[in-house]
Amino acid sequence: MEPRPRLFWCVFLPYACGHFLSALLRNANAVLAPQFIVALALTPAQLGMLTSVFFGAFALAQLPVGLALDRYGPRRVQGSLLLLAAAGAALFAAGHSYAALAGARFLIGVGMGASFMAGVKALAAGARAERLPSWNGCLIAAGGLGAAAAILPVRAAAAWCGWRGVFVLLAALLLATSALVWTAAPRTARARTGVPLDAVTLRAILGHPVFRRTVSLVLLPHAVFFAVQGMWLGRWLADVGHFGEDAIAYLLYLSMAAVAFGAIAVGMVTEWAGRHGLAPRGVAVA
Repeated sequence: MEPRPRLFWCVFLPYACGHFLSALLRNANAVLAPQFIVALALTPAQLGMLTSVFFGAFALAQLPVGLALDRYGPRRVQGSLLLLAAAGAALFAAGHSYAALAGARFLIGVGMGASFMAGVKALAAGARAERLPSWNGCLIAAGGLGAAAAILPVRAAAAWCGWRGVFVLLAALLLATSALVWTAAPRTARARTGVPLDAVTLRAILGHPVFRRTVSLVLLPHAVFFAVQGMWLGRWLADVGHFGEDAIAYLLYLSMAAVAFGAIAVGMVTEWAGRHGLAPRGVAVA
């Protein structure tokens, strides 16, 4: 097991930065949507699809990413995919049509596909098992901070350099985070064998009782949460609530900052519950 300071600086921090940027990119459309509409004359349907492309690409990447993490380790997978996300962000900044933006957004989604699971796998290899809920809670909190940063900071940056400039800055941050992962994260030995991605493997995973119990608990809440937070809460506040842009930005900031505090708290509660014989599933249900 890694000493705690080294675990923080060399394992947690590089992967937390990636998850931070993933949440920021996922939620940036909620603030930049008015600028997209003005600059490219996007319809609400196109705007929704532009946001959905990220999630679709992210979902499609998960099975290959999971296999790659097992075979090549989180450092290689995360470091490489962040480069792809940086390329997607740069292409998004240069896009002048809906199709170009959608294609770039797809690349960003694939590139962010390992942002959370790479950190989970790296922490699982370096942290004590009884401390994992707190470490993972802090990792989720990093995503919450990224979502919060997608509101007021992104709005301020867009006022300074425009939405294209924001994505140029994000591309630079993705490159820097990739460099951090490659240089700071521990190397892991490449697995000699790997599980093939075939129908037999998929049936075994999808039919496993643990997988089914977990999915039945988290699928609907996560789907609603990502959709509402990532896009539609801001539009609802504007179109139905008739709030001004300043009020919308502040309310979105509060909702996303709450994720950071909630994740840390849930991690601590889960760790406490484990010491008293309560399973993490019970905490999630509560």
